[in-house]
Amino acid sequence: MKKKYFSSDKVKISYDLSFRNKKRPLLVFLHGLGGNSTEWKYTLEEAKKRNFSTLLIDLRGHGFSDIPEEANKYTLECYAKDLRGILEKEKIKNYAIVGHSFGGVIAIIYCTIYKDLQPKGLVLIETTYKYPYKKNRELNVNPIFCWVLRHLVYYGIITNKVFSEKRRTFDANQVLTENIIFKIYDEIYHTAFKVIFDSLDATKKFSDERNKEVETALKSYKGPILIIGGKTDNTIPLQKVKDMRKLIPNSKLEIFDGGHLLPLEDPKNFNLKLFNFLMTII
Repeated sequence: MKKKYFSSDKVKISYDLSFRNKKRPLLVFLHGLGGNSTEWKYTLEEAKKRNFSTLLIDLRGHGFSDIPEEANKYTLECYAKDLRGILEKEKIKNYAIVGHSFGGVIAIIYCTIYKDLQPKGLVLIETTYKYPYKKNRELNVNPIFCWVLRHLVYYGIITNKVFSEKRRTFDANQVLTENIIFKIYDEIYHTAFKVIFDSLDATKKFSDERNKEVETALKSYKGPILIIGGKTDNTIPLQKVKDMRKLIPNSKLEIFDGGHLLPLEDPKNFNLKLFNFLMTII
């Protein structure tokens, strides 16, 4: 697929679009924080086999999209506006959103803000509708590690420019085959920490100020919703996923024996459950 680009605020957003059977909902894939669209490798292969049109977006600050330095470029409204702009540019009206982790958050915020062009279905993978982390425990990692990174970012020692090219070479699939030392190295080497902290801070702000809106949007959403969680997920613990299921009684919950990268950890079973659900919204 040839990469395409969109911008609404001088931040260039990279995406891959492939049209197939236009009678079926196009599948919009939104990756997690610190990753890129390569995490959908196996899911995309299955989508092609099943003749679904697909839209893969590299979120701002990730993959081949631009990586602005300003914190106000990473609000949830900015992320949602990018999605809206691409859908309008490509004249896409019949679609479903598949969002993993932070990508699921963006899907939820999109549905909260833009009620006139709602997706036909939602798949929320290892995500939550409410900001889940305590201060200096972002992503549930070691608090000392978090504190040090935050201060390196705050004092300008680590900037987004350091990662401007490295992030483009990152393949999410390789993380699964590495031991813990190389996993940490990969995350440090390829991830723009300022993007992560700015995005998480923006998520907390939105959650603190507008969570009632989010709850109302999810409760009133008329399409089918599939919620997926991993039993050993430490980033978004399973209980957070179950809490969202309670909030949306008409949603369906699938629980896997896995961690926080289910689309890559168990692609066969993941794709089976995912596409069984997606076939119901055709």
